[in-house]
Amino acid sequence: PGGQGIDITLEELSTEWRLMADLYALAIQTDRVRFGSLTFLAAGERIRLKGEYQFGGKKIWDFDDAGQQRAGGDQGCSHEWWHKFNEKKKNTALRAHAHMKMREVAYFLKQLDKEKEANGRSILENSMITISTESGDGRHNDSKRELSGVFHAITGANGRFKSGIVDVSAEGLDVYNTMLGAMGAKSRLGPAKRNPRHISSILA
Repeated sequence: PGGQGIDITLEELSTEWRLMADLYALAIQTDRVRFGSLTFLAAGERIRLKGEYQFGGKKIWDFDDAGQQRAGGDQGCSHEWWHKFNEKKKNTALRAHAHMKMREVAYFLKQLDKEKEANGRSILENSMITISTESGDGRHNDSKRELSGVFHAITGANGRFKSGIVDVSAEGLDVYNTMLGAMGAKSRLGPAKRNPRHISSILA
């Protein structure tokens, strides 16, 4: 609404997301879709979140974006916590938001891990699923910080990819093209004249 954002409770946000996650997981389970993407809150989200956040039976945080930032409109939205990141501070609100995002992504992944397929593994184990963000730590005034150290998580894809933390020191385009090749895709992403780099460090 005009870029000024909306007020929403954690319960409302989680309920709507989980409905979408359940529908998408069902479509995959019934083989109605084999490729797609799902977004839980975009980088430019404009929400002012409120509500008590619990995880594992423990209270993690009380969300109150507008109140804690003492601002209304877009300046009171959760998006602003990323821009306010400071290495010398605890960044508690930001960490709570990131934790909650991962909880909701994990909810979707658990739906894909419930049933076994013909090879005895779940859809989650057999699929190539990536989780990422398009930005580093949110400080737009520094392109090195914004574009380096971007997080990418990859599922094992039935033993094709390594588990654990791997610092690939490579462009995302090469990482994704290596992944596509491992899945048997013949075409690749990016400009045709660009010299591709094979990232063997991610392969099992």
